[in-house]
Amino acid sequence: MAGYTRAKVVTERDQELMRFIGQGGVATLDQLHRRHWPNAQVQTARDRLSQLEKAGWIRAQPVSAGGQGNEIAFTLTRKGAALFPKSEAERFYIGLPSVSELKQQLRGQDARIQLERYLVQRGERLLYWKSEREIRSEFYRELFAYNKKYGYAFNKKHWDRPSVDDIADAQATVIDTEGNERIINIEIDGQYYGKMLDKKIEAFAKYGGGSSSSAQSMWVTTPNRAERVGAALSAHNHGHILLMVVGN
Repeated sequence: MAGYTRAKVVTERDQELMRFIGQGGVATLDQLHRRHWPNAQVQTARDRLSQLEKAGWIRAQPVSAGGQGNEIAFTLTRKGAALFPKSEAERFYIGLPSVSELKQQLRGQDARIQLERYLVQRGERLLYWKSEREIRSEFYRELFAYNKKYGYAFNKKHWDRPSVDDIADAQATVIDTEGNERIINIEIDGQYYGKMLDKKIEAFAKYGGGSSSSAQSMWVTTPNRAERVGAALSAHNHGHILLMVVGN
């Protein structure tokens, strides 16, 4: 970061990109450039990000994900999170996610960028992005409340919820021009095959947004798996699950 001055003022774009990083856990230079500087050179984005890093609000580090070699990725610091209201900051990811989480979170950020562009075309906008960490926390709070009320004997009559492994990987709250809100549950594709893929699709169809056409869900995958996953979704006849293809 030699030669870069420390950022002294937080602009609206600075705040939005730090929120994007904090909610998603991590973001690459390419993702931040596409989302926040779509009409500028990559170096323009890198210069400002370096100033934010110099201020101690974000941190840059090389990561390797998806077989693409090293990329520059940015994470939020505690100092950066402190720029937000406490109620919001406590939901952010701080620091680099684990190796097992990294690929999924980067793919989730690509999905968010693509979803935001899709919503603009429909006259809608993303109101809130909920991470898997938040969804899991809500799940465990509900489970704790159930256990407190009914005891630890598992009873389907009272607990008609997914297992923790079946909950969505992310959740988008969308609002239209008339103020109507809807939720899209998002599954980030893993290396599922055969019966395992079938089981995952059925669980997501049941718990990832319901079976009505108005309760759409999204299954996010990469081009090399798009045909396989698309065929599996069609075979299960779950038309409310949209297939989104991201990355290379």
